[in-house]
Amino acid sequence: STIEGDISITRNFALTSLDGLNNLTSITGELIIGEYDSWMFYGNPLLSNLAALNKLTFVGGDVTISDNDALTSPDGLESLTSIGGDVTISENDALTSLDGLESLTSIGGGLRIGGYNWLKGERYGNDALTSLMGLDSLTSIGEYLSIDFNDSLTSLMGLDILTSIGGGVVIRGNDALPNLMGL
Repeated sequence: STIEGDISITRNFALTSLDGLNNLTSITGELIIGEYDSWMFYGNPLLSNLAALNKLTFVGGDVTISDNDALTSPDGLESLTSIGGDVTISENDALTSLDGLESLTSIGGGLRIGGYNWLKGERYGNDALTSLMGLDSLTSIGEYLSIDFNDSLTSLMGLDILTSIGGGVVIRGNDALPNLMGL
């Protein structure tokens, strides 16, 4: 099935899964699973998996996955091949990998993993993320690539076949990152 418009799933304090979205194949607008609005995070603290989205192949707008404290990976998004807008993955404290995004080949907008709020002076990385493996099929990013303040990130491997970035690249504040191999 298709959603003509956006799906926003935020501030659901008892939500552990996305069961009920099992037949969803495309979203013409945005997919928001937790978000950040410059002043506050609005996540789903007990959401532990995205398995119900395993048939989703296309999102026309932005994809935001932020402030989901129990989420260890985006597993469940393995059928997703194309995202028309920006992708933001930030402030997911238990996120250790990007496994589940292996089929993603193109992002029309920018890719932001982690981030920084200049107004508040706050970092919002994915503290447990160690590598970018899972992005193995990504070949193009239409705009920017930003990888910010992911304290455990030790490798950029996973971006190996990326051939096109339409804008700037920012790699900032990843304290455990020893080199840029994989970029």
